[in-house]
Amino acid sequence: MQFTQRQDAYKGTSLGTRIWKNRMSYMLVVPAFVMTLIFCYWPMYGIILAFKEFRPKNGILGSAWANPWYKFFHMMFRDPDFFIAVRNTVTISFVKLVISTSSCILLALLLNEVRHKTFKRVVQTMSYLPHFLSWVIMGSILFTMFSSSFGAVTVALEKNFGVVYAPLSDPAQYRSILYISSVWKEVGFGSIIYLAAIAGVSPELYEAAIIDGANRFQRLWHITLTSIRSTIILLLILAVGGLMNANFDQIFNTYSPRVFPTGDVIDTWIYRHGIQQQAFSYSTAVGLFKQIINIILLLIVNQVAKFFGEEGVL
Repeated sequence: MQFTQRQDAYKGTSLGTRIWKNRMSYMLVVPAFVMTLIFCYWPMYGIILAFKEFRPKNGILGSAWANPWYKFFHMMFRDPDFFIAVRNTVTISFVKLVISTSSCILLALLLNEVRHKTFKRVVQTMSYLPHFLSWVIMGSILFTMFSSSFGAVTVALEKNFGVVYAPLSDPAQYRSILYISSVWKEVGFGSIIYLAAIAGVSPELYEAAIIDGANRFQRLWHITLTSIRSTIILLLILAVGGLMNANFDQIFNTYSPRVFPTGDVIDTWIYRHGIQQQAFSYSTAVGLFKQIINIILLLIVNQVAKFFGEEGVL
């Protein structure tokens, strides 16, 4: 009601007048706008490196254009290591998306059923804490636990059960530690949004279901999950939009040349070629390709969500 009255008050006034009347509100937005412009949009002009023979002494604008213009994209599609990185990226990201999303939803549902407030707060706190640790610290913890030579868990499993589990140096086991550590670090923080959505479900729905004889599982399935479906789909759309990222920080702080066959992803591939080997134009072309795929995936998932009756994000 107040918003409608405010809209009516501004009818017939110019844009400049409206901005001046709300100048203090706009002043609060200016720092965020400037930071976004400087750190997100201004660096985008560097995309033209993908079409140039970049020479640091000449700068981006002074470097010659590649001949032909698609030279580095052609190199990319002829590089077998690139396709290994793409395969690893898609596999790791998709499995992490499924495991992480289901884990966050499950934890939120379980916490919602807990009636002992002290126990609930302790579990929430313990599950949230790992999120605030950087992947540098988490990587050190994982090396301490799972190093093939001195890892506490690795040594204990081998001595007591004869099981050799050294995921940080075994390509066949490396992905398992990525999935486990990702859930360990983010499941608590990721469940916050789902808990907030569940808190918004009307208690009258549960009361009516109890009167009709619905048990706890039926209430969870037909009321709780149905009520937060739009939230789940929205977060899935946003997650799929970054599917080709695969969490560079996590992999960079845990991988080694031994696990490249199953652990090397596009972002780590770009780091090695762009920073270590200084193939700036080539790595920029790969990065541009990755972002185009992310945009395409985002648009596809958004349309699928709309097809099933959800609003989407675009």
